[in-house]
Amino acid sequence: MLNATSNRIWISLGAIVFAATACTTEVVGNDPDDPSQGGSGGATTTTPSEGGSGGSGGPALDVTKNVDISECGGFQPLSGSGDSGEPQAPPPPYCDAEVLYWIYDAERQELTFNDSRVELNCCGDHAISVSRQGDTVTVTETDAPEGGAGRCDCLCVFDFGATAGPIEQGLVQVELVRHVTDGGTPFVAWQGSVDLSEGAGFAVVDTTPSYFCEPYDSAPSAS
Repeated sequence: MLNATSNRIWISLGAIVFAATACTTEVVGNDPDDPSQGGSGGATTTTPSEGGSGGSGGPALDVTKNVDISECGGFQPLSGSGDSGEPQAPPPPYCDAEVLYWIYDAERQELTFNDSRVELNCCGDHAISVSRQGDTVTVTETDAPEGGAGRCDCLCVFDFGATAGPIEQGLVQVELVRHVTDGGTPFVAWQGSVDLSEGAGFAVVDTTPSYFCEPYDSAPSAS
């Protein structure tokens, strides 16, 4: 569960700068047993139900409004601050952990996610969407072989961003689902409760450091 009071952070996805790293390795054929093809970032794998696991009946609704996906290397993180007046724990450095950031605009009823430092094969076609079913918001990230042609023999880090709405203010259950299409079935990388009335926050998805990224001069932090 997110501790939004202690971990709240303001991020500005609209001002994010791309910092891409070229991948020069040759394309190789698909091998589902090769860990370099895709990857789960070390997260616990469970099979999610379609459209989320919570809420009342009815189909899941696609509430995606805007998406922003980085090239290899990720987005340039920006610093920010909370406003509670209490000590705030900063998130881990970029290369040390995968972190899911969120920010909520109550006036527009828009919820923005930024999944920072997702470790995947360098050659992939990526997509992200957000759906809602009852009080469950499901963020689905897809990684497929680039152009359907195969994979590279290297790993990279990527950032996935999406804005969704309308989503009413309150407590919602968030599921982060990842699907590496040539690596198996979709799995839940993280799930927890988010209190949108807190405005912003983050959750650590995977604490395994990545050796396939470049640390930035500044990382998201809270004062």
